[in-house]
Amino acid sequence: MNINLGKLNNIKVILGILAIILIIGFVVGFYSAKTLSKSEPEASYFGLNSGNSENALKLPTTSELAVAEGWEGQGLCIPGRGKFATKESIPYILTYNTAGQLTSIYLISKGEMPPPWKSGENLIASGIEIVDYKHWNLLVHFDNPLSACKTLQSKNTSGYCDPIQCDLRGSGERATPTPYISPTPTPQASTILQKVTVSLTSSKTLKLESSSSLDEISETIINNATNESTNLANILSKIVSDMKNTAYDSNTWIDNVSHKGIKGTVNSDLLQDLVPNVDSGTDLNITIWITDTHQIKRFKIEGALNTSDPNDSARTFEISEVE
Repeated sequence: MNINLGKLNNIKVILGILAIILIIGFVVGFYSAKTLSKSEPEASYFGLNSGNSENALKLPTTSELAVAEGWEGQGLCIPGRGKFATKESIPYILTYNTAGQLTSIYLISKGEMPPPWKSGENLIASGIEIVDYKHWNLLVHFDNPLSACKTLQSKNTSGYCDPIQCDLRGSGERATPTPYISPTPTPQASTILQKVTVSLTSSKTLKLESSSSLDEISETIINNATNESTNLANILSKIVSDMKNTAYDSNTWIDNVSHKGIKGTVNSDLLQDLVPNVDSGTDLNITIWITDTHQIKRFKIEGALNTSDPNDSARTFEISEVE
């Protein structure tokens, strides 16, 4: 049997090269797998910026990551909003759905901001006042907030439990649907005025002070109110009870307390005790501001009170009890 030594040597060389390649591949694969097994998955964030990426807000896209970073959440999912998450000294609030995904951000500013920012008195969620001061806010949605409180059912036996609400994973049972509580309807302005009238009948001696520019008519009103101080509550009660075309007006702050505004029209004859020479039978615009306990603290009269008074006249008075 003849053996070609040249061919045999070539085969040995080829097999040697293949062996070296296999060894190198095995070593590279081993160390690559080892390195990957030690690496941690990259945290998921959502960047929000106004054109400058260096100042972008890094928002945790999951409630699990938010809790790990010190955000505190509300357990109850509010229909149409989701679950609020707050963090001390952070000027915005995050909301997550029941799947733990970021759905919205509620930006907060103490200073006045242009549209589309809106002015707000406070923010209450789950019966807890999250923002307890007057502020400007801008709500930005990343997902449909109407589906934020959908019921979850786990696709596996490990189940799911929102980190904001639970410390452990669930048992795979269907989540309990969040009960929907319909909001309390806002009462009609006329209904509130009835309560203001009742409050005035039980008021002590009242006094008026002008908070607008003081003119002759304003001085007359204050002087007559002082002379009628024991009867001023009854005079105001008649004015309030006779207000027509009533509607809510903008709220205002008096002594750092928010007061509800209600506007309407009254017949000028009701002001004769305060302005004896008032033109009879004309309609005047009246706005009052009241407390949560229906106590009147400020009222404004708009319109001409006599023939010499300009039609655009406006006079505002503060109301308080005589000490």
